[in-house]
Amino acid sequence: MAIMAPKIPRQPVPASDGADYLKTIPGFAVVRNGGTNGDQVFRGMFGSRLRMLLDGGEMLGACSSRMDSPSAYISPESFDIVSLTKGPQTVLW
Repeated sequence: MAIMAPKIPRQPVPASDGADYLKTIPGFAVVRNGGTNGDQVFRGMFGSRLRMLLDGGEMLGACSSRMDSPSAYISPESFDIVSLTKGPQTVLW
């Protein structure tokens, strides 16, 4: 598990959404869906294969075509901690 603090400055700044923040972490990339939002990609996996939990609840996109990805509704600077959990080893999430 990796834990980051979004309030600590990092380059490039500022992150416009959650995907923009994640792309600064090795292994992540972003597929742009519009002017400011994007869909996160981790080593070729994207969409429903990457679950995003926000305060314990799953974030879903606005439509089935992923025009508004779950990360479009996340402002990284409004959170104290971002944690990444690797792998399908647990059924907790």
